[in-house]
Amino acid sequence: MELNDKRRALLMELQYNFPITRRPFLDIARRIGEDEDWVLDETRNLMSNGLIKRIGALVNYRSRGLVSALIGVNVPSELIDDVARAINSDPQVSHNFVRGHARYNVWFVTKAKSKEELITKVSSTLTRFGINDFVILTALRTYKIDVKFDLINGVSRTKSMILPLNVPSIESTGLPMEFFRKLRSIGIEQEPSMNWRIWQALTLMG
Repeated sequence: MELNDKRRALLMELQYNFPITRRPFLDIARRIGEDEDWVLDETRNLMSNGLIKRIGALVNYRSRGLVSALIGVNVPSELIDDVARAINSDPQVSHNFVRGHARYNVWFVTKAKSKEELITKVSSTLTRFGINDFVILTALRTYKIDVKFDLINGVSRTKSMILPLNVPSIESTGLPMEFFRKLRSIGIEQEPSMNWRIWQALTLMG
């Protein structure tokens, strides 16, 4: 898929300036001098071709009452693909990769409701393959790096922040959990399929 100037402009708006409005793709279209249907069609094409994974927001895992950990595993080379598939079957896994390390070659990040639950599920997955050599590094603080790709100048512009240890729970916001599920991946349509009043409320929260 050719990444021409128009598509670059669209990707830049989707990354840096996605509007929280009733018709976000119309607002993007106006900013880049295109019509809404073109923006919707091109965004769908970019997604189907793998240039975009999803459009949405992430909710701080602490607000869901979860703990997070980075796990390093010593996996025999012939088992890496099978172990990776088993790890990825856990919906709480957010990263899973092979890296060059003197001892641990497979690393992944997962979450659970408690440290004990996390240890149990990781152990259960790995012992199926006879693997007992792993390390679980639970997160103490989260240093968030906001990575975006500048497709015009070729230099990524990023922001970093330290996420607070104490965050309000989802229940305390008064917003339904279903809203946050929908927010994770919004529909590529004229009006994203979520309650507009709740969408507006989120802008006031953030």
